[in-house]
Amino acid sequence: MKNLIGIFLCGIILLFGPGCEKKNDGDGNFRMKEIALTPVQKNLVQAGNNFALNLFGVTCREEENKPRVFISPYSISEALTMTYNGTAKATADSMAKVLGYEGMKTEEINAYCKTLRTTLLSLDPKVQLSIANSIWYRLGFEVQPSFIDVNKTWFDAAVQGLDFTSPQAPETINKWIADKTRNRIKNVIQEIDPATVMFLVNAIWFKGMWTNRFDTKNTVEKDFYCPGGKTVKASFMQQENSFRYYSNSVFAMAEMPYGQGNYAMLVLLPNEGKTTDDVLDILDSDNWTEWKTGLQEKKLRVEFPRIKFNYNIELNKVLSKMGMQIAFSDDADFSGINPNEDLLISKVLHHSFLEINEEGTEAAAVTVVDVGVTAVPVEPEIIPFVVNKPFLFAIHERSTGAILFMGLIKEPNY
Repeated sequence: MKNLIGIFLCGIILLFGPGCEKKNDGDGNFRMKEIALTPVQKNLVQAGNNFALNLFGVTCREEENKPRVFISPYSISEALTMTYNGTAKATADSMAKVLGYEGMKTEEINAYCKTLRTTLLSLDPKVQLSIANSIWYRLGFEVQPSFIDVNKTWFDAAVQGLDFTSPQAPETINKWIADKTRNRIKNVIQEIDPATVMFLVNAIWFKGMWTNRFDTKNTVEKDFYCPGGKTVKASFMQQENSFRYYSNSVFAMAEMPYGQGNYAMLVLLPNEGKTTDDVLDILDSDNWTEWKTGLQEKKLRVEFPRIKFNYNIELNKVLSKMGMQIAFSDDADFSGINPNEDLLISKVLHHSFLEINEEGTEAAAVTVVDVGVTAVPVEPEIIPFVVNKPFLFAIHERSTGAILFMGLIKEPNY
């Protein structure tokens, strides 16, 4: 029988490098911090965004029949990076290729993770962010000390032995996860398989208040047009304000910031006659950079549906399609965790929560890697931006450009 190591990692976001001090714009509001990145960190940001866009595209294709998709690419990357520290040979090579780490030293990658995490936690006083890591191992199971040390040093993981045979063991870990995600992610572990020897958990929770909040008095019920001609009622938040905006022949994009402006949601709304699939077809790293560069301040009338839902997916197929097949096979090499056991990843689960309302956005995510043995200005034109049909969106950090979350909404739910 093959032992199982469950590596549970929950995530929202992680960015990069030290930032300059907050600046007052003269009317009491704070402006966005500019974060200085080293060349290595810039490369890692690019690697993370490449992975995010790739992952999101493959996931949306895989989940084409689902009304909503919401993932935290950073959470998944963070989970896999922690796991990556236990790999060797071809398994390490394949994971490095998928994650964008080819040619980079593991020490640089791990140091980057720690730096960006500490930076994020104090980036914006108007955005709440909680990040916590832990390792739970079966009493008696021997783990490579170097693997534990890496997670303690670079991921600030708390390490605790636990009697996995106890009926209270799943509850203990689930309570930790629920506490760290403000009860938005619950009951991740239904039971512990007798062969499971370890859980690595990264819990991340995000709550950002809109820089320009919506007035609840303006929220009205209107139609949302779903694929296939279906129409549902949704509560639409409304406001007229200045937002950064970009458009092309396929879609229009608006950026709605949170707090002092470091974090923002980018909403990609297909043009008349176009669909979210048309946007996904051209969603790659080069285009993403071009689109963001093209953002310009415009006066918009925004109508946006209130949204609240939970989402989950098993990512085995998605990650295999991206090139990580070996990690799920008997040829996997996780000797960095335990050299005496033939370990493989048996499943990668992703659970997430999203709520978008008049005040802002709350999001949480959990990734579970289960490893087993084997100007006086002219009055501007007001541009309508009515999000009443399927759309894509991303939450990113503007200074670095790092993508935190990505979603596809074909049918709103609150």
